[in-house]
Amino acid sequence: MAVLGPNGSGKTTLLKVLAGILRRYSGYVSVAGGPPHPSKVAFVAQVPELQFTERTVVEELASVLQSQGYKGERALLRAREILSARGLSGLADRVVYELSQGEKRLVSFLEMELLERSVYLLDEPTFGLDMKYSAFVTAEVERLVRKGKVVILVTHDSWTLFLLKPRVYGLSKGRVVFEGDLRALLSSRDVWEQLAFHPPRYVLERLEEEALDTILSEYSARLRCLYEGAGA
Repeated sequence: MAVLGPNGSGKTTLLKVLAGILRRYSGYVSVAGGPPHPSKVAFVAQVPELQFTERTVVEELASVLQSQGYKGERALLRAREILSARGLSGLADRVVYELSQGEKRLVSFLEMELLERSVYLLDEPTFGLDMKYSAFVTAEVERLVRKGKVVILVTHDSWTLFLLKPRVYGLSKGRVVFEGDLRALLSSRDVWEQLAFHPPRYVLERLEEEALDTILSEYSARLRCLYEGAGA
């Protein structure tokens, strides 16, 4: 599921309420069958370094593994294996606070993935990432979904919608003003400005001339080819 909306519309607040970090002001919130609690979700924040507790990337991941029963050197070895399997060995011994913002987001995402929660809340997970790392994140999101996990992501990157094809919810001034799939969103120009939604130029230029299903299929295929190549 993707949540869209302009800055200040309540997207991050919504995720924090679902994560049990902020208290709701009214109504009822249920996550995984009960009240929100941090133990039920994995939350990737906009400022990832606030979640870091260790010096290096491998130590950061090992600390999560230790909470799952791995001990000492075994946790460090397993952390290196995980990074290697994802093509991220080069980050292993980097100091987490010296990483670029994009790399910090990547490490935070991978760290939260290791928690094995049923619900994953991702706040702008591809912001600041280059094509290679963006391809990594979208592939990992797809992997979580295939495992039956619930993934809710906030994003301003419209291309992620074409790759992941999630259910879309649009927020404006704290209220839901749109609910539907990507096809419905592209057909609802009246809400684009409210949601600060900007379709890719390739899509926008063809909306008046071609069938929407054809545009969706062709652009998604183009992106898939591009990002799979970048992630190789």
